[in-house]
Formats: sequence, C-alpha cells, structure tokens
Amino acid sequence: MERRESQAAVRRKKNKPPTAQTAEAYQRLLDIGAQSDAREGIRQGLKDVREGRVQPARAFSAEFESRHGVAR
Repeated sequence: MERRESQAAVRRKKNKPPTAQTAEAYQRLLDIGAQSDAREGIRQGLKDVREGRVQPARAFSAEFESRHGVAR
C-alpha cells in the first residue's frame, strides 16, 4: 500500500496510544526488516551447505518427480 509522502501512517499497538510517522519512515522500517530476512536466509543456506544438508537440483527433481508421479 503506497502513501503520499505528505500523509502520515498511524501505527497502533495493543494497550498503547497510536503513533504517527511519515510514510517514508514506515517504508524504511519495512525495508530494514526485509533486508534482515534475506540476510538470515542466506546465513541459514550457507550453514546447510557447510553441514552437508543439500543435494543437487537435478537429484531433487528426479526424486520429487518419482515420488509424486510427475512427468516432465
């Protein structure tokens, strides 16, 4: 949901008074959260590689297709 820069977003928390912030400030918070999620996903993926919990994509596809009766 996009807002004009001149509009303020109102955030509400349970049992707390609402707080207003600019749409730009709110978008910045969303961007920071998304960046953190991406970094965490990469960190977990690299850990899986180090610990041997991965397999080649072709091997996965072949196994998946045979298990679920999917034909290419």
